[in-house]
Amino acid sequence: MDILTHTLSGMAVGALVANQINGSVYKKMGILTAGTIAGAFPDIDVITMWSGFDGTFGRWFGLEWTGREAFGAKLWYSHHAFFHSLFAAVLFGLLLGCIIILSKLPIKSSTNFKSTLPYVIAFTGGYIIHILEDMATPGGGWGGVAFWWPSKNYIGGLGEIWWWNNYDVFLIVTTVVLMNTALLFLGKKIRSLAKKTSLAVFVIGFALSVFQIKNRGFDFAYHKNKTPSSVCEQKSKEIQKQILGNRTYNFMEWLDTQIPVPF
Repeated sequence: MDILTHTLSGMAVGALVANQINGSVYKKMGILTAGTIAGAFPDIDVITMWSGFDGTFGRWFGLEWTGREAFGAKLWYSHHAFFHSLFAAVLFGLLLGCIIILSKLPIKSSTNFKSTLPYVIAFTGGYIIHILEDMATPGGGWGGVAFWWPSKNYIGGLGEIWWWNNYDVFLIVTTVVLMNTALLFLGKKIRSLAKKTSLAVFVIGFALSVFQIKNRGFDFAYHKNKTPSSVCEQKSKEIQKQILGNRTYNFMEWLDTQIPVPF
């Protein structure tokens, strides 16, 4: 799935967690930021496609594979490998907690790990939702993601959605983010309402996204069924037009051209 939807999905997790706690605006924004960063973080492994990868990381670590070769392989640092695993999600979440404990940022109430738990949960949750979204995309050359790394069994690669132009899911996730972020600013007297409402909004948004993904009516697993990728992308756009209608689809397509990332 595209990096923008991944990032917003992590932000949705962060907003949910932030709504469940009583704390300062600094703390809530910190939790929101943790989830947002985590939503994008697993794709740090695309650094192997950077033109300067071989002359930096490749040379420093004496890597035998070029960055482009590594990207589509099943090395630990390949795309969809270690960085797309449950192990990485927990590891980096705990690492964030340790960094916050050792820092002097005005976002914690004490120096114990319990005070950093909301950040850890938001980060880990945002990280995992990125991986789950990738499971629904085509398996590519990897056959899925290494969720149970260091196991070499890759899972997912379902081909239920195309890599990008999933505008319907993007709109659902954006709505969840906007609603739950707004709830963060409710007064203390109605915090209990915000907690329940934010959970309901997230669950409904998640369920709607899953429903949309599961009901495309087309198999995008082009590596398995040998369908040309250009055909898959065109079919994905046709499905979006049917779901959204011409006016909304045309707006989203225009927006797509204005954002300098695959979306």
